[in-house]
Amino acid sequence: MVGSAHVCRQRQRISCASAEHSVRCLFMRGPQNYSLRRYDDEQWDVMFFLQGRVEMILCDVRAGFSKRIMRFFIDGDNHHSNNNVGVVVPPGVAHAIRVEGSEDVIMVYGTSTIFTPEFEGRIASEIETTALPESWEKFLSL
Repeated sequence: MVGSAHVCRQRQRISCASAEHSVRCLFMRGPQNYSLRRYDDEQWDVMFFLQGRVEMILCDVRAGFSKRIMRFFIDGDNHHSNNNVGVVVPPGVAHAIRVEGSEDVIMVYGTSTIFTPEFEGRIASEIETTALPESWEKFLSL
């Protein structure tokens, strides 16, 4: 199984006297200083699957919302079905994707901000190293 999961890390917040000052600090005077930006409140992710099948889990961990979990399967565009969808993930929603089956997955992935790897909060170890369920291990050893 191959997959990944992440939620954006919280960054240092700046305190500004006014909304105008805040916008000038963040986007005009130092637009490349992403450590000041509210990256975890700002980045939207968009995904579309061209090939293969995946399982996706979304977990809403936004402040002020009840924790909600959504799990569903997506067919790539090469498998015409009602499960051909594009997915838009708002800021503060953790998401995980796992390949279903042996077919390679090709996906188009975009973000609303410039990708900065150190701001990503990958939760990789458990997802990417999980063993097969015991029932599958037994089946495969027959």
